[in-house]
Amino acid sequence: MALLGPNVTALNILTLRLKPFGPSIRVTAMGTWGEIPAMYDYVGSEGMALEQTNLTRQVFETRQPHYEAGYVRQKDPLLSKVALGLEPIKDSQGQVVAVFSVGRDPTLGAWDSSERELLARAAATVGLALERAEVRLELEESRGRAQVLASLSNALQNTHTAEDAAAASMKLLAPALKAMNIITLKLERRDTGLFLRSMGIWGEMPGAYSGYFSASGVNIETTFISKRIVETGEPYYNTDYSDIGIARLQQRRISIGLEPIKDASGDVIAIFSVGRDAAFGSWTDNERELMTRAAVTIGLAMERTRNREELEERARALEEKTNEMEAFVFSVSHDLKSPMVSLEGMSTLLEEAVKLGDGTELEF
Repeated sequence: MALLGPNVTALNILTLRLKPFGPSIRVTAMGTWGEIPAMYDYVGSEGMALEQTNLTRQVFETRQPHYEAGYVRQKDPLLSKVALGLEPIKDSQGQVVAVFSVGRDPTLGAWDSSERELLARAAATVGLALERAEVRLELEESRGRAQVLASLSNALQNTHTAEDAAAASMKLLAPALKAMNIITLKLERRDTGLFLRSMGIWGEMPGAYSGYFSASGVNIETTFISKRIVETGEPYYNTDYSDIGIARLQQRRISIGLEPIKDASGDVIAIFSVGRDAAFGSWTDNERELMTRAAVTIGLAMERTRNREELEERARALEEKTNEMEAFVFSVSHDLKSPMVSLEGMSTLLEEAVKLGDGTELEF
């Protein structure tokens, strides 16, 4: 942009990045040059929706450049007349991933062919750079994901309880998922219904979630999303979620991801829930895979804990049975010993009487 600005007599230049955001696309400025009018909403951290941008949306949909010698912005028609040039920045598949936008004094007239060629070349250069950056980012994410998965495997081997495995998983995943908070909720079946109770958290949880930390927990009938996950066994992701029961979140929309934690039979026994700033946009396939692996890790730990508890219970029951058997044998042995001693004594007297030939003693 700095090289191109003087050559096309630009007042300002923006490189606008187009990124998926849930079901829609948001436009943000990934770079600016010159003086950018305050009315440009692209420059904010959250950018703006593609649907709100007439020309940028046109370039995105048609994949063709747009040049105008006297464009008037609707927000301020009296002061915003400008000569505008927009070039699509495409990836190797021909998809528009960004837009190169140049504004200049309208008195300079129409854009000539050499200026358009310069802008097209600049757009192609930025496109190649973006593609290369994306590949590098994917490689870094792949390496990071492999490290996290290896750490999850180690956590499963080195932890002794399901709570330890949950704590290790949440701590490992939080940076990779850009999480604000993570909570692992365990399902508990009682006579009064099915309840959710926290078995571990990471980060700061809003006060409205306090019910999950109480001994009673939260009845699943009051939690629409969690109930749906338990009934269907399917994960739930929402990039623009707001809980009206949490005052703090009424002004800040969040992105949530929930993965079911299942036992060996495929039944949902817990839920892995992550919340993060909605500005991070859609959950990527890599992020979902990490959450799925974490859920599997915690599920295996819970299964192992349950098996260990069952074995310990069986061992206790066997020990009780053994103790009962030993007591029974001791009792029977004692009860048999007394008459046997008497029999042994009488046999000795009988033997002596036979030897003496004492008929009276023998008869006795």
